[in-house]
Amino acid sequence: MFRIDLSSLEPGVHHITRTVEAEALEREAFDEAAGGDEHDVSESESGGTLNPVTEDVTFGPVQVEAVLDYQPDEALVTFQARTTATLTCDRTLRRFEKPLEGHYAILFAAPGRSAPDQSDDHDELRELPPGARHLDLTGAVRDTLLLAIPQRKVAPGAEDEEIDTVFGAPDRAEDEPADPRFEKLRTLRGNGSDDDDS
Repeated sequence: MFRIDLSSLEPGVHHITRTVEAEALEREAFDEAAGGDEHDVSESESGGTLNPVTEDVTFGPVQVEAVLDYQPDEALVTFQARTTATLTCDRTLRRFEKPLEGHYAILFAAPGRSAPDQSDDHDELRELPPGARHLDLTGAVRDTLLLAIPQRKVAPGAEDEEIDTVFGAPDRAEDEPADPRFEKLRTLRGNGSDDDDS
């Protein structure tokens, strides 16, 4: 889980660097079983889990560098997440590793505060309840890395490899029709060619 503890922070700019194990990104974002803190700003209000979006992608340890500009009624978090992902090549179906990197910024603000939809400072606006003690960025880090996965996953050198397009021997002789129901048509075609010869 990637959480920033606000309870001991003074207002101002804070630089946070942390390594998060990939398994932590798949665990519950809001631990209801442990009692859950009603003053946490969490990804999930219902205590749900962060399920893998895709089965063929695994992340290595995730390096997160965050800059937190913290004020009593708002917090701007800008982070960069890096990892090495193991992907399945779309061309050869072999597993390969690829570095991934993503950036994201979230403005947590007091309830009722509005901000422009388009802003250079942040990508998203979330509510910061009075007395909030944590900012939970687990889902944001995970989603940022998932969005960094290329649409077409091709291993290095895979584009140059020749791919087999025919597998095994044919089940029938070349002159044999694919479907016995077409035998009548084959006979008609044979009769037509005889007429042309005469």
